[in-house]
Amino acid sequence: MTEPTTLVRGTWVPSLLWRRKPEVAASALAKLQVTDVWLCLNDNSDRINCPKWHVFGDSVLRPQKDGKGLITVGRAGMAQRAKARARVVAGAEAFRAAGIQVHGMTWIRPEAAFIEPMIEDLAPIVDEAGLASIQFDAEEPWVLTKGDHNAAALMIHEGSLGPLSVTCIVSRMGHHTIESLASLPSVTHVMPQAYATKRSVELGHARPVKVQEMAGNLWTKSPMRLAGKAQIMGLAAYGQAGIPNHTQAKAIASQFKAALAQPDVEGTCYWSARSLLGAAGPIIAATW
Repeated sequence: MTEPTTLVRGTWVPSLLWRRKPEVAASALAKLQVTDVWLCLNDNSDRINCPKWHVFGDSVLRPQKDGKGLITVGRAGMAQRAKARARVVAGAEAFRAAGIQVHGMTWIRPEAAFIEPMIEDLAPIVDEAGLASIQFDAEEPWVLTKGDHNAAALMIHEGSLGPLSVTCIVSRMGHHTIESLASLPSVTHVMPQAYATKRSVELGHARPVKVQEMAGNLWTKSPMRLAGKAQIMGLAAYGQAGIPNHTQAKAIASQFKAALAQPDVEGTCYWSARSLLGAAGPIIAATW
């Protein structure tokens, strides 16, 4: 695989940053030398309470009655969907005007009842917002939800949404549900979430450098690499202060260096823009 001429310097952008005064976030991220953003189009991270497809702003995502978490209700009407789509278009235009390439990110589930409206809504969003690609966040709602993952992947393939990518937690790389999605011909990149933070170290989980090396080792054994895919390494911008034996700068720099040392890595993407626009931003920009 040839080395990219320009490394991706990316971040995921939560909805509030692209829906409310997106030009402010876009300008600030451009000053940090960000090249690519992935706009978070929805929140279906709650596998139980948020099973229905939606786009932020279509009035389908609502607080639960007890105030604990969110719930998706029904399918948005055409007017609501058009309104939500217009907000995505406006957000994308603001980031592009700042010289940043814009992608969309959505959570993914394997049921046809989720995939069908997703494709119906994403096709015009990609077209009207000029998104460079769509990314599927294949975490618990994709991996743990019962369904025919191969059939769901085929539906996505037939949806012709253009270039795609997949993000997943590192330990799930190589899992058959991830392979079914990442093996699609239109998937160009896989983005392992190689997050090491103060909290993950305290819990005895992911550690700086080690988790990036783990992602690289799993990648070398993966059919995704043999299929010619590339990696963009997902890194944490949050939780970098207070890691034992690391300053915040050392934690960020060591993980960035470890990420780029792994095979087929064409850049990094940080969760999230909210943290990147905080104290971690100038440190991350200096590593780039």
